[in-house]
Amino acid sequence: MSFSIIACIGQNSELGRENGLIFHLPEDMQFFRAITKGHKVLMGYNTWQSIGRPLKNRENFVLSRHDHVFPPEVVQIRDLSEFVSRYSTAPEEVFIIGGANVYRQFLPFAKTLYLTEVFAVDKTADVFFPPFDRQKFQEKTLKTGTDPTTGLSYSIIKYLRKEI
Repeated sequence: MSFSIIACIGQNSELGRENGLIFHLPEDMQFFRAITKGHKVLMGYNTWQSIGRPLKNRENFVLSRHDHVFPPEVVQIRDLSEFVSRYSTAPEEVFIIGGANVYRQFLPFAKTLYLTEVFAVDKTADVFFPPFDRQKFQEKTLKTGTDPTTGLSYSIIKYLRKEI
């Protein structure tokens, strides 16, 4: 089993603004749905609030130490280390889907990063993807394109952690 991080970021690692996404690219959302479908997805409470519902065809986990009421199909995780030890031996891939703090906590455990890198800067961003050492990952471009609606160019890149 492995933990995989998936995110869409700008040139300065912009992730979001006011608890929403910065970039809305249909190709990115289609890729997200296709790759996470049938898998476990873990998100922080702010990401949960921004989505507002469980993601269909996925096992939903929300990481939060505070008491919250969730629908029955959502499992609250209070302890990161317990989640890591519980799922580090499971056979399936677990996707970490945000936000920034959860990404930062899972970077040391992530085997794969799927990043849609948008060739644009958004100066209004208030949430950023955490820095990571790209030298520790093998990079493979899965797709490049330009969104016809926004004109934004992007690449979907798979970063696979190199074995030490």
